[in-house]
Amino acid sequence: MDTRRLKEELDRYQQRIREMIQDHSRRLHEETLQVEKKYKQELDHLNNEMNLEMDSLTKARLDLERQRRVEADLKRELQQKVCTIEDLRQEMQMKMSMLTYYMNYIMCTSELYRKCFNIGRMLKTLVFLINRSHAGRVSPCSCSKKQY
Repeated sequence: MDTRRLKEELDRYQQRIREMIQDHSRRLHEETLQVEKKYKQELDHLNNEMNLEMDSLTKARLDLERQRRVEADLKRELQQKVCTIEDLRQEMQMKMSMLTYYMNYIMCTSELYRKCFNIGRMLKTLVFLINRSHAGRVSPCSCSKKQY
């Protein structure tokens, strides 16, 4: 009964983990779309600005430098998010390994308890049979012969 409860609890925990993974994947996808949209909007804005201010070489160079900084920031953000995803993946693998370990531990412990219970039953039966056998050997006649 305890094993069943633990298994059900493990199933619920695994379901929660799957839901968390799905939710995280969904949020990550939405965030990636937002970053891509922001990146595209920024690039469009910079391109329009450069076309309007083509007359001034100095201003164009400043705009280009600003565009490079934004791109570098976005790449840094993207790299950080990739690292975060990798960390989460490793954490989930570690959690799954721990869950597998705990499940195996529970199964082994359950098997050990079952064997101990069976040994206890066999010992009880053996003691009962020995006592019954011993009781059958001792009779009132043999006690009275010892008195004479």
